[in-house]
Amino acid sequence: MTKNKIVETTKKNIQRNKFLSLSTIFVSAIVLLISSFFISIGILSQKAIKYYEKKAQVIVFFKRDTKEADIMKIKELFNDPLLVENIDYISQEKALSIYKEDFSDNPDLLATVTADSLPPSLEIRAKDVDSLLLLIEKINKEKEKSRLLKEKENLEKLILGQKNKLANRDFIKLAPEKIVNAEKAKLINYEEALDKINQTISKL
Repeated sequence: MTKNKIVETTKKNIQRNKFLSLSTIFVSAIVLLISSFFISIGILSQKAIKYYEKKAQVIVFFKRDTKEADIMKIKELFNDPLLVENIDYISQEKALSIYKEDFSDNPDLLATVTADSLPPSLEIRAKDVDSLLLLIEKINKEKEKSRLLKEKENLEKLILGQKNKLANRDFIKLAPEKIVNAEKAKLINYEEALDKINQTISKL
């Protein structure tokens, strides 16, 4: 069959089945349009994910009287190259500078804020969202550990005080037996609480 015959045969078939041909073209166009739509959505979604992964960031604020040396120690603790892209230390002075820049059009707000009223902080940028979640978990653990260490310190002081009181012969001799037993019970409770705290800290 020659090329011309193929073309003529195709034309005749199209003319005979105009409705079927138009339907096929229409359906093909719709399928192509829908496919293009979902491909575009997929590309945009990937770009959005990459954008927000780059913005994966957590800010750790400290008490205003926290020493810079202590903040630097915490910075080193969180500076895991597998999780962290960058860590910036924001001092109180730098925080004030940022505040002034953000509210430069509102002099009333600027007049009421000083460097001493703003907390220092660490801005931690993670490599991705998964890394950010791991960092937040690590931060929460360190926060809990810090709280437990303070509680441990207080208990150790209480235990030392109880031991000194019970080592006082005059107290043991002069105090009613009920009071002495109550002080001994306090010591046992403090020691049990300290033991539990030590176990919890060891698991963090």
